[in-house]
Amino acid sequence: MVYDDLSFATYEEFVEEYRNYHMHECDVCGALREQVEGYINVYIDDKHLEFQEILVLRCLDCGAWVLPMYSEEMIDGAYKTAIKKRQSHGLFYPRGYKKIFEYCADIGLDYDHRDYYNIPGLSYDEEHSVEGFLTPVYFTRNGLYYFLYDPEYNLHLFSETYGNLR
Repeated sequence: MVYDDLSFATYEEFVEEYRNYHMHECDVCGALREQVEGYINVYIDDKHLEFQEILVLRCLDCGAWVLPMYSEEMIDGAYKTAIKKRQSHGLFYPRGYKKIFEYCADIGLDYDHRDYYNIPGLSYDEEHSVEGFLTPVYFTRNGLYYFLYDPEYNLHLFSETYGNLR
């Protein structure tokens, strides 16, 4: 999905605009936002930065969108790289990098490390000091059978979409 272009006259304007930490509620209408991948063009000073498959937070009702913090950091890094290399245009796309969090490296869970950094509140969990602890993991329902019959785990399903696994 293509989103509107973002334009900033100066780098300082970009920094000021994104000092705000965006939460899960839309600033425009108050509805919930979801995290989705999109394609955006960012203009800062005389630099044109194109991002493919960058994560944005989009409102479910009005469609307004904002950049989550990690995406802002990616844009910041891309801008600084363009300055360093004296380039006025850059195309940025994922290259398949998947960060493995140490606490679960031996388990082989399926997750996207970007979720941990982009979904508001996950990387600021003061109760758990382990990086990546609140990262959502992906599995089929059949994957729950393993935990249901393993005596070392406690599985309690409240509904089809929510439950506890300890």
